[in-house]
Amino acid sequence: MKTIYLNDIRKDAEIFLKYIDDYKYMSNLTKADEIIEALEINDEKEYYEYQLVLKQLADISYREATFLRRIEDTKYLDIIRKKLFFMFNTQNNCNKTKIIQFKKR
Repeated sequence: MKTIYLNDIRKDAEIFLKYIDDYKYMSNLTKADEIIEALEINDEKEYYEYQLVLKQLADISYREATFLRRIEDTKYLDIIRKKLFFMFNTQNNCNKTKIIQFKKR
């Protein structure tokens, strides 16, 4: 397995969350994945060259469009799920404010 950077895992976790939360986004991502496979786009440069022509790819980055290919690897998908769990737990704990009330004198 090649080296995967933590920043890339974080970005994929965000994409995965959006993917499971928004049906329209899921549909667009599926279409983009099919287009990339059909056109045999293998790198980011080729992707952005095609993006100028294909309007369906206009709102989706290369990373998002290749997301479905990456999560075919179940080990990688498990890593993303764990990252999501960690992200939610840290965000939920950080957003809770404690209110302290002092007695009147």
